[in-house]
Amino acid sequence: MIKAQPYKLKNTIQHYDWGTKGKHAFIPKLLNVKAEKNKPYAELWMGAHSKASSKILVDGKEIELLEAIKKYPIEMLGQAAAKKFSNTLPFLFKVLSANEALSIQVHPSKRQAALLHEKDPINYPDPNQKIEIAIALDHLTALVGFKPLNQIIRTLRKYPEIQDWGESKITSRTSNTLSFKKYFTQFVKKSISDAEGLNAVINKLSKSISSKQKKSGIEKYFLKLHKKYNSDIGLLLLFFLNLVHLKKGEAIFIEPGIPHAYLKGNILECMSNSDNVIRAGLTPKFKDINNLLKVLTYDLALPQILKGSKKGHSIVYKTNAEEFEIQIITLNKKELKFENQIGPRILLVVEGNLKFLFANDGKNKPTALTKGDSVFLPAILSNFKIASDMPSKFVLVSVPA
Repeated sequence: MIKAQPYKLKNTIQHYDWGTKGKHAFIPKLLNVKAEKNKPYAELWMGAHSKASSKILVDGKEIELLEAIKKYPIEMLGQAAAKKFSNTLPFLFKVLSANEALSIQVHPSKRQAALLHEKDPINYPDPNQKIEIAIALDHLTALVGFKPLNQIIRTLRKYPEIQDWGESKITSRTSNTLSFKKYFTQFVKKSISDAEGLNAVINKLSKSISSKQKKSGIEKYFLKLHKKYNSDIGLLLLFFLNLVHLKKGEAIFIEPGIPHAYLKGNILECMSNSDNVIRAGLTPKFKDINNLLKVLTYDLALPQILKGSKKGHSIVYKTNAEEFEIQIITLNKKELKFENQIGPRILLVVEGNLKFLFANDGKNKPTALTKGDSVFLPAILSNFKIASDMPSKFVLVSVPA
């Protein structure tokens, strides 16, 4: 039986190769656990995804949050969210810690995800779209979206090795979004049909950049990644994408079809409850170029950096996502009252300590939460208070009303 109370989460850590290690490992520090030597700590998952559902205690038994929601959808999600999202938690919340570059990738829309899942459920395990927000906990360096066309033209002039790999030319007088799409499609397809030629182009570009006395940020990344990925098409794709540096508290919102890659940093990441990824490059894993070209969107623009809007003690990150909304709340010897809350929530403490107060059987029962603790707040828990006796910060993820 689900009660109107917070449920502490037992979460899965993903140890992907690109995660931070040793004294630099962010997730063990957050959770106050010792990092195992040479073991990467890449992602902490909080949610009800079938790949790694969080676990909670219900009636003294540990069960997956996924199963609890299936069994008690109305109590856990509320009537509206249960109906709208077919009795599933619509978001997946993560802490992501990258020491090395993730793959250049895109995510499908709802329609595309359903088709991909039906045709290839092994590579595309979810019928859901994947949109996401990344909020820097300290910093984030990332590639996000295609550069504006004038910048792409300048890039191709600067690196003739890349320009010549395409079968057509991009010039300022004749180029537009459609001509770039045609050029880029041929560019990527040629990388499959002529692997030897691709390797030669990348090596030629590497020699040219290595000989330069001063190197740009993207050139430094190219040389670093060339040592690891050798003749991967992603090495050339680096030059088409916007290089973004986020400071603490800044965010980017990534919609379906936007090519992107996180290069380094520690972030809060929230997304639709999906693990669908179409990889384009910088990976030894399966690269689905045909579906990549179908899904890509060619906005050719600088990405929008979100700073969130201040509301009382909160910084709220508003997006057009139906599945999630994030707010970061700072308290210092204060108490906040939450009344008439609707829908499910996940709370994560990132700094300090909290006291969570809620009424159960007519009595206030406080739950102590420390840095790294996370709890699931079911929809039936509509009224509660959160207090701190020291400078504290927590993240609250909810479903927009």
